[in-house]
Amino acid sequence: MVNIEERKDIGVTYDYISKEEAFSSMIGRVKEEAETWHWYDEMLFKHYFDSGMSMRELADETRISTSSIFQTIKYCKGKLKENLAEDYEDYKNEDYELI
Repeated sequence: MVNIEERKDIGVTYDYISKEEAFSSMIGRVKEEAETWHWYDEMLFKHYFDSGMSMRELADETRISTSSIFQTIKYCKGKLKENLAEDYEDYKNEDYELI
């Protein structure tokens, strides 16, 4: 029989606050990056990102063609990968202090 008081160090400590802060920081960086784009790309990406709508739903709501929305979102995601890849890798690897 093991006394729990003697084995307090068995439990794994996980810092949820750091993870949440890092996630918020990543979202902030995505929005900051979007602000540097052409107004059309920024507007469409932010609407897509914030609303959670599919591209088809967005096309129906805005009367912009689905292919135009697809190409724009694809371009925007590419810019995000290009500029925020290192921060995303740090987030995945739980190196929150590097973000």
